[in-house]
Amino acid sequence: MADAEPLAATVQPLAPPTAAIAAPATGIFRSLNFFNARLYFLGLLLSNIGSWLQGTAMAYLVYRLTGRASDLGYNVAFQFLPMLFLGTWAGGVADRFNRRTIMLVTQI
Repeated sequence: MADAEPLAATVQPLAPPTAAIAAPATGIFRSLNFFNARLYFLGLLLSNIGSWLQGTAMAYLVYRLTGRASDLGYNVAFQFLPMLFLGTWAGGVADRFNRRTIMLVTQI
């Protein structure tokens, strides 16, 4: 046992890391560190792109079929009137009633 080397001489030091670990994002985009948040953001982005394309195509079609700018204005106005008139009322309903009941009634 007298010939045995000290333990420190036989242990190899750890190799330095080969790739730098990215620092976590800070600021406004730090929520995108989470996979579910990225997935939600991507789905929301694609859905909004589709909605804008549909609205643009519908406005173009109305103008091409009628040739009148007033009909295009009516189309846009009627598209947003339900939200304008029902938004405040629906907010009051949402504040006063059970969420589960509201979800069941509105999904019928």
